[in-house]
Amino acid sequence: MPRGGDNPEVQFRMKSDLRNELGESYEATLAEIAKRAQFYDLEGRFPTENMQLLHRNGLLAYCVRKEFGGLGAGPGGDVGLYGRIIEDVSAACSSTGQALAVHGTACAAINLLGSRDQIRRLSEEVVSEGAVYGFFGSEPTQRFTKDGGRPGYDAEVRRAPGGWIANGQKFFSTNSMGAKRFLFFAMSQADGEQGLAVPIIAVDAPGVKVHDTWDNIGQRATSSGAVDVKEVFVADEFMLGRPGAFSQVSPVLLSSFQLTFALELTGIARGGLDFTIDYLKNHTKAPAGLPTLGHDPHVQGRLGEMAVLVEATRAIVERAVQAVADADRDPTLAAIAHRRVLQAKIQASDAAIEVGTRLFQICGARATTRRAGADRFWRNARTLSLHDVVDKQRAAVGRDLLGLEGDMGHVLASDAQRTNTA
Repeated sequence: MPRGGDNPEVQFRMKSDLRNELGESYEATLAEIAKRAQFYDLEGRFPTENMQLLHRNGLLAYCVRKEFGGLGAGPGGDVGLYGRIIEDVSAACSSTGQALAVHGTACAAINLLGSRDQIRRLSEEVVSEGAVYGFFGSEPTQRFTKDGGRPGYDAEVRRAPGGWIANGQKFFSTNSMGAKRFLFFAMSQADGEQGLAVPIIAVDAPGVKVHDTWDNIGQRATSSGAVDVKEVFVADEFMLGRPGAFSQVSPVLLSSFQLTFALELTGIARGGLDFTIDYLKNHTKAPAGLPTLGHDPHVQGRLGEMAVLVEATRAIVERAVQAVADADRDPTLAAIAHRRVLQAKIQASDAAIEVGTRLFQICGARATTRRAGADRFWRNARTLSLHDVVDKQRAAVGRDLLGLEGDMGHVLASDAQRTNTA
């Protein structure tokens, strides 16, 4: 049985700087995105320029198959490359990282569910035009079980000549102000075609209304507002698979989607550490008798402690990346991957929030000015960590360790699996 963490190729891709894979422009792209991070945080608008930059350098197509001009990252492809790009971009600008992650998840779903013609056509939009996609599931009326499971969606599709009619409301719709199309999760009750349906809808289609309502304290440039879909016609060629087909690929796809949050939060922690190092070197007032604040041994100790926290988090997240890669090849390992993804998200949530707090203890009162922009790391971490209640995820891990079943009727990993993969 494959063991998480044993694949050297995935480990290499997570730890390398990717310049051999993507060219020297990769580091320059990240640096340019980092320069605009504070601007987009203050403006609170979709990072169009960053997405265009990613497109020009081939990174927007990171989850497009290689045969169609992409990098082949993500579920069904190179999961390690997927993880590294999301983490790196999130370290530069977490709003851009989230936008890219959601777009990549949509591309991965297309690769896993779509026909060859659908994959080719939609991939071409990304590669040639720089099209951005959304992945809209959350609803203002959604209900969850006590374990955080989603019993279904209120959005619906029904049959019509030549296609489908879609209706529903979505919110937390990341990329809604910058996407060309979005995957729309809805339920079908059509005869012989019942279950979760995933139509692909153009943002400018008649009946679609995007509300620019995202005004939260963090992740301010993600355009995660509300979207109304009212009597929107979707041609058969834009129905992604048949209703019910999503359940056949959802374990690994949903684990990879949850993994993106751990990667983004790890990126925020890295970004906070990088900010702290730069601030100590270039922007602080030196104490009496010392060349810089960084020469204070107490500051050095706190900085070292922060660095250890970030690196420990990266190690746990890399282990989750490996587990998802293993489950992508062997679906029987999906429960193990899910458990490790939950562990990674818990750790990354705590670490990102902690780094966002500790950097003020290290950098001092001058770092609290709006001009410094240091507060965005805590705000972004606090906002993003609330996607799915972390306490419920802690409880899920605890139930797994005790061998107890949750409301979804399954145990994340059996005792035998846990023994063989610890």
